[in-house]
Amino acid sequence: MVRSALPDFEAVRIADIVTHAPDHLTAQQQALGLVSSAIPFDVGTLATIDPATLLWTSCVIDGIALDPEREAYMFDNEYRQNDLLKIADLAVSAEPAAALSQLSQSVLEQSPRFQLLRRMGAVDELRCALVHAGSCWGSFEIYRSDARGPFTERDVDRAISLSDPLARLLRLALLRQSGNLAERLEDAPGVLIVDRNGQIVSRSVTADHWLAEIGGESSEPAVIRSLVMKLTGGTDFTLSTVVPGTTGGWLRFHATRMGCDDDAQVSVVIEPVKPTSLPDTIGRAYGLTPREGEVITWMTRGLSSKEIAVRMGISPHTVNDHIKSVFQKTGAQSRQQLIAALFFDHCLPLRERGAVPGPWGWFIGA
Repeated sequence: MVRSALPDFEAVRIADIVTHAPDHLTAQQQALGLVSSAIPFDVGTLATIDPATLLWTSCVIDGIALDPEREAYMFDNEYRQNDLLKIADLAVSAEPAAALSQLSQSVLEQSPRFQLLRRMGAVDELRCALVHAGSCWGSFEIYRSDARGPFTERDVDRAISLSDPLARLLRLALLRQSGNLAERLEDAPGVLIVDRNGQIVSRSVTADHWLAEIGGESSEPAVIRSLVMKLTGGTDFTLSTVVPGTTGGWLRFHATRMGCDDDAQVSVVIEPVKPTSLPDTIGRAYGLTPREGEVITWMTRGLSSKEIAVRMGISPHTVNDHIKSVFQKTGAQSRQQLIAALFFDHCLPLRERGAVPGPWGWFIGA
């Protein structure tokens, strides 16, 4: 199915959130407001997700007061129970959003989460994984009561059209925030403000470092001029490209319009390209080898042993040996138990301490 393009006013709002939100939670709250404008709901949540483990790393809520007991149940349902429309499943689906009302009543009767929602007065839930370039950076879950009625196919279609733009919003918001926390990151992103002609107006200290990496510390590199010209001459709210560094590695440049006026400036975020992988802290906690950590990363994304073997360039037999070793070291007896252990033992304590999600997944300084 061909999805409709994002309306201009929504693209402008997304660009405004990316460039002006002071932190990730503000960006998430404003993004949830954008979802509400596009798909009216009674209660909604919007979360960031670590793309390596597909675990929720932070969350905002609208329409209802935070209830720790209810939140604990939702965590338990997502990571310990068998249920419908799991975010991990939506993250790898061609259709990253779905509503419970699209399922048959007999199927719904088997859903523990649907039973809870019904007791709370909700008649429907719409879930959407926020996916960009194959990586899931967040999700939103929205709920309706009897007064509004179930979500429609058009609502689901609107959610799918928001998946990629909101994933980019969260990603860029995390990058910009991490630029202000440079002392806690080994390779902090850099931020530039550029006019529509490609001239740099201001730059962060870390931006100077990355510009030097491409030999552009004394003038405006061609990549910046190209991005700015293409962005200001088109309809996209953000563009990105990858450039090789002079000392090895690659840098990604993200350009975002800072308004819709003809003379609007452009914000450019520069980051080193890094793979999303299992956090080192988790690997050390269990004594995992690098290969075992890579296997866990693919397991949490729902890949089968054969699919993991293809991704890693090894045999399915070797993959199964790694999985057996992972289970022995972690004490898990199934993938579901492993994912639950990753969340409740490693992710949830950091969330509860207010740790900041990082721009490449997991938490900054964790």
